[in-house]
Amino acid sequence: MKISHQSEREKEVVSGLKWVKATAIAPTIIPRRLIAFTAIAALSILSGVSSANAQNSFSVSIPASACTPANSNFQSLVRIVNGAYTFAQNSTGQVDLYCPLPIDTDVIPRVPQNESHNATVYYRDSDGTGSAAFVLALLQRRDVNGVQNVTNEFTSNSRAVTSNTFGCINFVHNFSSSNLYFFRVRMRRNNTNQDPAFSGIIFNNVCSSG
Repeated sequence: MKISHQSEREKEVVSGLKWVKATAIAPTIIPRRLIAFTAIAALSILSGVSSANAQNSFSVSIPASACTPANSNFQSLVRIVNGAYTFAQNSTGQVDLYCPLPIDTDVIPRVPQNESHNATVYYRDSDGTGSAAFVLALLQRRDVNGVQNVTNEFTSNSRAVTSNTFGCINFVHNFSSSNLYFFRVRMRRNNTNQDPAFSGIIFNNVCSSG
């Protein structure tokens, strides 16, 4: 039977080595308060980024079905096919449509003021740059003094595309919740061989192909 004859000093050294070894392999302990603070800070940063993106991003879609012919005579000339306004089977001539743009106190804070905006017009001009058919569009506003144009007029005759396509209206405007906004769209065909169509408008900060 072996008897230990370690001195008190030797016992202290051995004990110290055991403590050092245990400390070296022990996991780092992070206070709960520090973890909670870090998580809150990260969420605050992400929330700020999300809020900034929301303020600078907006989109208002106006399908053709939301638009109304300007009078009853125009109503009889057109029909809605697959969500787009087209001319009725045997009708020819010119039709004006009014498409409301719902700009209110919820949308205006997200619309950069006095900066570039875009309205993407979805349409078909069956003869491209020819004069037998066309689609025109512009944004207007109404206030107590009457109706004023907000943008220049987009015309499909400026492009040679004859299939379903889109065009952009780029403009700068300071929107006001005290004004009423709407797009005025004009369709025309001189004969029944032409088949122009208007599908709708998207108003946002970029020109989109959908």
